[in-house]
Amino acid sequence: MAVFSDIISDQKILVSIPDESKKILVFVCGGCVNESLAYIKDTPILKNDQPFASKMEAERISNLLTQKGYDVRIEVLDGAMPVLCIFDDLFPLANDDQFVPDVILALSCHSGVAGLEMLQSKPVIPLTKQIGYIAYTYEDIGNERIMIKSKTVVRLLDKQVNL
Repeated sequence: MAVFSDIISDQKILVSIPDESKKILVFVCGGCVNESLAYIKDTPILKNDQPFASKMEAERISNLLTQKGYDVRIEVLDGAMPVLCIFDDLFPLANDDQFVPDVILALSCHSGVAGLEMLQSKPVIPLTKQIGYIAYTYEDIGNERIMIKSKTVVRLLDKQVNL
């Protein structure tokens, strides 16, 4: 059963960024948050074996931040493994001497945030809030992995959550 998360509001994202930050890395996990977003946004989980739902959300957030004047990069932890909560030294941040982020925005569940914090010296800001748990079934159709909503169970932590 995966952690079921939703994205914090755009306003909360913007106010969470430290004032002195100019360069932002959006780090995307292909695990729980990808599955959560696939359910919420009714999109494929994977396309061509790459996390699709979380990558699309990262691009949306990147566009928002770019419009606000930030220099933004996206790094996707793709494929089935590893994910941020089951990590090893396989995914240090890409080594780009031209881009050293001031802050990392974590598009992951909170276990992924903890994994990033263990591996990185930059501030890590979560972009999600846990709202429950999800157990799902999927079907691979062509190059897409599609969630079968009729065979998916979502358990919310707080019955006041609106999806």
